[in-house]
Amino acid sequence: MESLDSLVILLNSPHSALIAWLHFLAFDLFVGAWIVRDSTGLSLHPALVAPCLILTFAFGPIGLLIYLVLRLALRKKWTLRESAISGDTDNLVT
Repeated sequence: MESLDSLVILLNSPHSALIAWLHFLAFDLFVGAWIVRDSTGLSLHPALVAPCLILTFAFGPIGLLIYLVLRLALRKKWTLRESAISGDTDNLVT
């Protein structure tokens, strides 16, 4: 949805469009705040997280999905690197 006007056309009622718009905004802000807190806790570089936030604010669940994929990919990379450094070959994926 590009604007509140397109939502009004879709929902055909200004009151229901306002409710839907507020719901979308609340989702985007809640998920965006969680992404920031989570990525900070994992020490992810902000340049990696910024595109995910932009996509979350623009398209909601798509941005969250991309962040979760990024998070999973980096976590696997870190796990493999930590296993190699510590010499623990049991956790290495072959």
